[in-house]
Amino acid sequence: MIGTIKTRCLGQLVGLGVIAGGLLVGLPQTTSAQTCLQDEYNLVNKQKLNCSANDVRVAAVSNVTDLSGNALATCIQGSTFSFVADFNVVTTANAVNSVGRDNIGLYFQTDPSKPDALSGSCVDNIIFSAHPCSSDPATGTCGALGAGAYRENDAPPDNCGDTSSSVNGNIKDRILVNNFVCSTANTAPCPDDPTKQCLTLPNCTSWQTPGSSSLCQASAPLYPYPFNASGQPEAIPGSPSKCNCSVITLPIQPVNPKPLALKACNTAATSTPNPPTFTFDTNNPPGTASPTTCDAGQEGLGTATYTVALDNPSVSGAFGDIIVDQICDSAYGQVFPATGTCKAGSTGQAITGTTCSALDVPLGQFKTCTFSAPSIGELATVQNIATVSGHSAVNPSVTFSTQTNQVTVNSTDAPSTAKVTKSFGSTLAACATVRYNVEVDNTSGADEVETLSALNDNSFGSITSVHDSVLATTCSVSQTIAVGGNYKCTFDAQFCSAVDINTCISHTNTVTATLVGDEAGNASFNPASNTLALKECLTATTQ
Repeated sequence: MIGTIKTRCLGQLVGLGVIAGGLLVGLPQTTSAQTCLQDEYNLVNKQKLNCSANDVRVAAVSNVTDLSGNALATCIQGSTFSFVADFNVVTTANAVNSVGRDNIGLYFQTDPSKPDALSGSCVDNIIFSAHPCSSDPATGTCGALGAGAYRENDAPPDNCGDTSSSVNGNIKDRILVNNFVCSTANTAPCPDDPTKQCLTLPNCTSWQTPGSSSLCQASAPLYPYPFNASGQPEAIPGSPSKCNCSVITLPIQPVNPKPLALKACNTAATSTPNPPTFTFDTNNPPGTASPTTCDAGQEGLGTATYTVALDNPSVSGAFGDIIVDQICDSAYGQVFPATGTCKAGSTGQAITGTTCSALDVPLGQFKTCTFSAPSIGELATVQNIATVSGHSAVNPSVTFSTQTNQVTVNSTDAPSTAKVTKSFGSTLAACATVRYNVEVDNTSGADEVETLSALNDNSFGSITSVHDSVLATTCSVSQTIAVGGNYKCTFDAQFCSAVDINTCISHTNTVTATLVGDEAGNASFNPASNTLALKECLTATTQ
């Protein structure tokens, strides 16, 4: 039989099927919180349930599938999902006229913060005969629901399923559970592998004693959970003890989206490989990228291009496509979108361009985008990591955030060079060193031997010793010069002069000699012979 839940609030009642060996339990889906066992019991009896009996209980679950019949081993953390499973309902009561227990109620808690199915947000069910899932238009086609061992002990029109002591422990109900929250808050070690965590399902069962049960009637096609004309539930415990609450473990593990992100760089100097290569590794995440160290060149004036790659690995617990919402970079801040919540980057600079967008990465694939960064300057190093965040396309409320490997960009020192150029402008003055030849001749007649006692220059003074502008000399006194004889010597002297319009300097000087004859008379000489005029011209050359 199918049951649905009726809440005390107005809302749509939708029948959800649960089958256990031959029991079909209806699970409703409504916009209101659905009632749990104590909530419904309070509508009839203002008593607190103690659920001390153990006549009927849910012992185990198996054959868990999605609504398309595919095996379901994982769910996305934080999502709400639906599943179908075989629930093993055990009847342990002693036979009462061989009829077992009447009007079985099955309650399943969907709120992960609740430890049981007494209050909170539950789906409640009654046992009903087998029927197709398609009889509930809200669920689509999820196969056959219900119980093959369905039994009705009461007279018509009561059709809420009962149990018989003759089938203790052998009732399998195929049950559809909608709106179950996937959360690590309600997990326990998996029965088959204690190293993993599986979802837990708090549940309560209720029953009535044959012979004192109330009328409980469901109607097709939605098999709503039966309430009587006054709006009171009918499949509730016959007394505060006629219920049992326990927790069973579902073989479903919550998983988070775990995409892998890698990062590489390229510059003019580091251009191989370009585009970069990426090898993702789920065993040693995130894997490797190349290149991850790049040369920005001397002075770091070149642009660095960074490539971010996001992989959506095909692993158990696939959560479908993933959508990129934001990319942040530790060195440059906001990458995508143009504005967001990224922290300022360590460089204080912003990116200069990007191809990054709301990437949609299908399961088992990866996609890339790039962004460019400005000059880093001379002798600089930039190390940066990108953070990629986004959500699951299957369930937008399920988000992820993952970091890439570190990438390093370096710049080197540019060598210091200089160039000196010299050219002539206007020459104002110059100096020259000149070697002068001096010759003194005795031109007297007869026996006039002459004695040279002094040699002087009107510009340089005595030329018989080195001083001032006289830089060197071979001249000396005194010298005896015979008739017709001579005395020769040289001296070096430096003169300086203003440069004329022809870039030449000029100098005129006169050398005089002091001569005494053998009768002590002074010798005379022609002044014109001892005066010399010089002109030195300059030529400019560069090397």
